[in-house]
Amino acid sequence: MDFSYFDLNSLDHDIFDGWGSYPEDLMQSELYDAIGSIAEKYFCAFQLGSTVEEVRYKKLISSMPGNSKGYSQMYKIDKTGIACLDLRKERTMKQVCTQETYDDFVQWIHRNRGQMDHLLLVLSIPIVYNDFDVLEKAIASTGLGEELKDDLQDHWRTEDHRHERLILLKLLLKEAIEGKFRITILSGDVHISCAGVIYDKNASKTSNAAIINSLISSAVVNIPPPPAVIQILELTGSEIEIVEKTADNEIKAGLYRLLGDKRQFRYFGGRNYLELIQNCSGGTNASWFVEGHEHEAFQLYIYPFKEIPTRDKTKITEKIHREIRLRTDDFKYIGNSITSLLTLPFSTISGWFS
Repeated sequence: MDFSYFDLNSLDHDIFDGWGSYPEDLMQSELYDAIGSIAEKYFCAFQLGSTVEEVRYKKLISSMPGNSKGYSQMYKIDKTGIACLDLRKERTMKQVCTQETYDDFVQWIHRNRGQMDHLLLVLSIPIVYNDFDVLEKAIASTGLGEELKDDLQDHWRTEDHRHERLILLKLLLKEAIEGKFRITILSGDVHISCAGVIYDKNASKTSNAAIINSLISSAVVNIPPPPAVIQILELTGSEIEIVEKTADNEIKAGLYRLLGDKRQFRYFGGRNYLELIQNCSGGTNASWFVEGHEHEAFQLYIYPFKEIPTRDKTKITEKIHREIRLRTDDFKYIGNSITSLLTLPFSTISGWFS
């Protein structure tokens, strides 16, 4: 089974950057209401092949059943589920999706339990990515870079969305572990490509359902960022994040250095697309095809669901934990050209964080 992933899920690029992440009075103004209505019309026409009325009243076969107001779409092809959550329709400065959306999503998963081996979850904005908290605080304290504020507000790790992000990540881990299937998150929107992982430290010792990969491919027509910007992302994206820590467990997240990348960087700045190919054993090979590297693909293999009986602990390291290849960054693979950032205009640098 062959999937080529493109960012087709959200109103993101039918409007403009940061839609929904503006003050309420502005979002409800006549001007923004008119812009939103026009974008909604063409989103439904070009991305869903339908009309606003059909999509709004959930008349499409793929429409997610329930009470949510968003335009989330759900598909199932053989034993592979594809869930496209709408991250724009219900977005405000304080939320990404409403509780109704998450409830409807969980109900759809429960209806398909036992019928899915793998769920591909499309979140247009990456949920495993850099933390721009320092940049946000700098903008707030200095007033410089105000044009970036709405873009930063979009990200899951901004202060206003962190709690919702934690709830969603815990929900995904819970459903995958209990339902005994893999989840892979597909995202775009950030002008580069990379791959990350979220995992439950205890549960991942016996089941790889507790390991969720996050794959980012974006975007095939965008102008690639300067090498210096890739390097600053590298320097700020090297952490292994403790998403949640309790007395006896941890949920962690971070970005991989992908196999096949001789530079050992986590980010690819060239135009690219991502291809997912499912093999006969149920595993999925993710391949990024990047401009400038036409003769090779950067790859990540996602194993099919497997579970190890608790009593068979001798096989844990070999069969499960080899899927988690996170490591702290010692900077030895980062070039000294990071200093070239100092010679770039601020507007050039800021444009690549949107």
